[in-house]
Order: sequence, then C-alpha cells, then structure tokens
Amino acid sequence: MAREHWWLPFRLLAVIAGLAAFWECAKETWKLVRSKESTKAQLDRLEDEARRGQA
Repeated sequence: MAREHWWLPFRLLAVIAGLAAFWECAKETWKLVRSKESTKAQLDRLEDEARRGQA
C-alpha cells in the first residue's frame, strides 16, 4: 500500500459505519411512520428502550 493511502481502510470503515447507522435510523423512522400507535406512546417506548440500553 502506498504511503499516502494508509488512511483508506479507516475511511472505508467510517463510511460503512455511517451507512449502517443511517440504515438503522431509516428502519426505525419507517416503523414509526407506519405504526398505528400514538406519537406519545411511540416516544415513551423509545425512551424506555434507550434507558434499558444504557443500563
């Protein structure tokens, strides 16, 4: 690998991680948009999931 291209694997990893995060966000947004659940109930559920994820 050339000296000036040593950063390429890190750059590719960052792009892949960004795309994965975007995809997860898009999936969750799609679920929220298509849900019959009220907005308040959705927010409460997401906050509960976030709290459990931090614990």
